[in-house]
Amino acid sequence: MDHKDEVWKWVKGWEGIYKISSHGRLKSFKENPDGYILETGLYNARYVRYILSNKSQEPVYIHRLVAEHFIPNPENKKYVNHKNMDRSNNRVSNLEWVTAQENAQHAVENNPEMVEGMVHYNRYEKPKTIQQISKDGKVIAEFPNSVVAEEKTGVCQRNILQVA
Repeated sequence: MDHKDEVWKWVKGWEGIYKISSHGRLKSFKENPDGYILETGLYNARYVRYILSNKSQEPVYIHRLVAEHFIPNPENKKYVNHKNMDRSNNRVSNLEWVTAQENAQHAVENNPEMVEGMVHYNRYEKPKTIQQISKDGKVIAEFPNSVVAEEKTGVCQRNILQVA
């Protein structure tokens, strides 16, 4: 892999210990004054993550470090999106700041099977009525939908749907 245009910056709060690169690589200076590049590891098979440590420990996601150090965020967006959907590609050119809505929209646009799954769930698996069950398994009440169930029980609609 070509690293000619790679730029390194000290990780904020960890100056003198860690540097992050515009190519999504992390370098440690803890044991070697010249530094050494840490090996890539996936967290939960999803995102590249490291534990920064010295006197304390801090888990960090590489895509967030790259974005925080190399991509301006004037609108103060909270999420970092991988433009090409490859979570192991943490180069600055593949990352962008997004809102939660933009992040979800990008995921749906690039994963048509996600939409198909939601349609299938809503059409075939989503319960038509909501039943309130006692601890001993008896039906206490039945509601036409989660909105009515929330109004009658005071339990959040999302919680009801998760259980249902």
